Amino acid sequence: MALLERGVKRLVKREFANIEDRRLAVEKGFHVAVAEGGYGLDPKTADVRLDWGAHLTLFIGDEGATQEAMELERVERHGSGDDREAAMKRLGELLGYPACCVAAYLKQDDQGESATFERLLRGGDRGGLPRTNNLFLLSQQLISHFPCDLACEASASIGELALDALRDFDSASADALAELLAAPVTVWDRVRFLVEHPVHGQRHGGHMTEEPRLFSHPGFNAFVSALPEVPAGGVRLVFDGERS
Repeated sequence: MALLERGVKRLVKREFANIEDRRLAVEKGFHVAVAEGGYGLDPKTADVRLDWGAHLTLFIGDEGATQEAMELERVERHGSGDDREAAMKRLGELLGYPACCVAAYLKQDDQGESATFERLLRGGDRGGLPRTNNLFLLSQQLISHFPCDLACEASASIGELALDALRDFDSASADALAELLAAPVTVWDRVRFLVEHPVHGQRHGGHMTEEPRLFSHPGFNAFVSALPEVPAGGVRLVFDGERS
């Protein structure tokens, strides 16, 4: 919510939220709207499944933006064709997502997380990417959208704003996060990755979060049980570049 507090954004979308998240946002003076229906994470694919599970989606921001977002979310979930696409474009605009990134997402026939990660990893091993575009470390990320490409400058600039906001509040945490995001990472999918941290060595998802939705994932458990012998495959990425 730091970008809301700084007036950079009118609206943020908080997925996998709970009642405590809602309470904190209200205490900060923001309007909060709860999207219809619960949802959860498919334990086999890691894709989000609507109307399945107890997690909430919150829209947090000013009154006008949250009300509009609720209607757009309804059209996205239940609409089709041009109406759905227009609603998703407008919602992306309200959330401050780059237009190029929204367009790339809308071009996908399958808009699940697995398909989106497959698109982002299709280019194979890469280096010199903006660290602020590293969205592979679960909750340790600075962007809340899927970039059109891992080198997207428009996306990276949003991540830099978030990093600056964190630095104003807690410079030590900002430096630690920047170092983590810049470390080489080999990615298999949404929950399986291995970070080559310069200080702490190899780190995987279990070191990044304690959320049950991760540990209930069979693929993740099989992955961890195979360590330190890393499974075949994966895409190695180096997010060592700051924006020029």
